[in-house]
Amino acid sequence: SSITSLKFVQLSDVHFYTGQDNTTFKMRAESGKLLDDAIAQINETPNVSFVMFTGDQIDYPYEKELSAFLPYTEKLNVPWYFTFGNHDTMLGGYLNPSLYMQLVNKYNKNYKFEKTYYSFIPQKGYKAIVLDSIIRDHLSSNGRIGEEQLLWLDNELKKSTKDTVLLFTHVPIIEPYNSPNHRLLDADKVQEVLNKYKNPILVFQGHYHGAKITQM
Repeated sequence: SSITSLKFVQLSDVHFYTGQDNTTFKMRAESGKLLDDAIAQINETPNVSFVMFTGDQIDYPYEKELSAFLPYTEKLNVPWYFTFGNHDTMLGGYLNPSLYMQLVNKYNKNYKFEKTYYSFIPQKGYKAIVLDSIIRDHLSSNGRIGEEQLLWLDNELKKSTKDTVLLFTHVPIIEPYNSPNHRLLDADKVQEVLNKYKNPILVFQGHYHGAKITQM
């Protein structure tokens, strides 16, 4: 059997913002221009299967921010998906996961998932698994996967032992550098599940605003 390659794009931590002020570490006033540029580059790249936004699509968890971000995604000429970041929903606030997903669905016909974590098959021989790593019962930049998702993840991997698995999460399973108040609190449990399987599992993550590639 011939192994076919798969080409996709990961966009992380867009932190889209409608305001005009930058911070010392985020050029958020330029976020629209930067996103437009990224989308133009994606559209010029041949054979892209899909785009995955790995969290913090918006900088502030308000409906007006998400509603300003989403029209940009309509310019993409390939399907797109996303995972939640800690900036995307509001603790006890109006922009909760279900409203967020409802708004996304207006602009994104591929996004038909019931839960904040999900999987899909981008191409034969591949499986994409999207985890929700966000803590929502208290304010935190740490993340957690939790028992329910760990069981689901194990089950998804069990069904795909012959596939190349692409795992997407906002809060890293493997830290690119040490940051105790941004780390995934149950990362060891996730790694325990992943280590049960011998097929290639690639992990794509965000949150740390730094680029690093590590082979485990």
